[in-house]
Amino acid sequence: MTVTSADAPSALIASLAEKYMWWPGLGASGHSEERIIAQVMDIETYEDILRLETVLGRERLADVMRQAQPGWISARSWASGADAYSLRPDYKRRSIRRNAASMQPPFEPRLDILPQAQREIWSALAPSVALDFCSMEEPRLPCA
Repeated sequence: MTVTSADAPSALIASLAEKYMWWPGLGASGHSEERIIAQVMDIETYEDILRLETVLGRERLADVMRQAQPGWISARSWASGADAYSLRPDYKRRSIRRNAASMQPPFEPRLDILPQAQREIWSALAPSVALDFCSMEEPRLPCA
């Protein structure tokens, strides 16, 4: 069967429904297109969201986000989608590239305010195992 350009959105949504909708829809009609798109936007792979954007367009995805029912899109997915589709009222696109002005300055210890005894041992200080920075049972971070 050949898919025409007019059928491409329906065909894509049907294929994604098979992948992302593992429970039966309510009623005879099953899941709505909006519900399927919202589910894909919530737990998508990057490739699938790009396919949706290419076939349906960014405006349709933004409309689905605006009209999504509670529970359709998680807070984390909504936040990233709100940035991607300019849905925040005070929208200001955040740059992925960071410049020196946006980064925290490196920690510079203020040894001059420490008592003399603490200044002398400062260089010997290291992370504490008791604080679980370096767990001996389950190493989470490399310990020196």
